[in-house]
Amino acid sequence: MKFKRLATIVLLVVLFLNLWVSPAFAWNREDLQTFKRRHRCIKCDLSSANFSLDSLDGAKLSKTNLQKANFNGAHLNKAKFVNANLMRADFSNANLHRANLAKATLNKASLKNTDLSEAKLENADLSSANFYNANLHDATLKNANLNRANLSRANLEGANLMGANLEKANLKAAILHSGEEKTLLKKAQLHKANLRNTDLTDTDMREAFLVEADLSYADLRGADLRKADLTGVKLTNADLRGADLRKANLKGALMVSTDLTGAKLKGAIAPNGKPYQVKKSK
Repeated sequence: MKFKRLATIVLLVVLFLNLWVSPAFAWNREDLQTFKRRHRCIKCDLSSANFSLDSLDGAKLSKTNLQKANFNGAHLNKAKFVNANLMRADFSNANLHRANLAKATLNKASLKNTDLSEAKLENADLSSANFYNANLHDATLKNANLNRANLSRANLEGANLMGANLEKANLKAAILHSGEEKTLLKKAQLHKANLRNTDLTDTDMREAFLVEADLSYADLRGADLRKADLTGVKLTNADLRGADLRKANLKGALMVSTDLTGAKLKGAIAPNGKPYQVKKSK
């Protein structure tokens, strides 16, 4: 009995010491104090810190650990997060206009209603991030990983998505074209992406990988889809009037009530796997 009682006491002491040594917060106290004083902290640990509604314009946080940090409603205009770890961070309703997030990790981060206009996000890991209703006007997302990202209702006017991975991303009702602003999706990976009911008018999608993507009811008037891989794509009720589909592969595509009036189809592969028969103009 005495041995069991002693073992129980030892176990309780160990648990108490662990709770005492491990604070409730995850960030480094000195790092947090330094950042609050200078708005600059490189290679710091600020994970799970709360910056909600803070004014942090121009803050420098490159290579910093900001996992699960709370930036909800914060002002971060021109802030630098290059190579920062922002996994599961909350940027909802924040202002990140012209912020630099190049090569940052934002896996599963929340960016709902966030202003990311003219932000730099090239080579960033944005997989499974939530950009619902976010403003990405003129943002640079070149070679970014947007696998399974939610971009529904996001404003992507003038954004550069060249070479970006948008596999299984949700772009339903996203704004990709307005007036003279054009989104660049050249060589983008859009495998199984949801582009249903999306305005892609005049969008540059040359050599894009759109295998099994859903483009039902999409507006693709004047879109440049030269050499694009559209194998098994859904184009039900899609508007492709005047689109350039030269050398595009449409094998197995579902094209019910698809409008191809004036589309350029020279060298393109039809849904039946055979080359389109283009009538020569007299």
